[in-house]
Amino acid sequence: MRMNAFGLKRCRCVTAEGTEHQLVPDRDSAGGCRAHLDREHPALSRLLGPL
Repeated sequence: MRMNAFGLKRCRCVTAEGTEHQLVPDRDSAGGCRAHLDREHPALSRLLGPL
């Protein structure tokens, strides 16, 4: 798990068998919306980052 100034940055789920799965934020959440913006429009995401 990694944290940034606004909350979790990356989180993984580990099953009882030891298999890891990266958890993805819900698209309608603030984190999911920002992650989608970063993937689709990285320059715009960087521009909005300091705000």
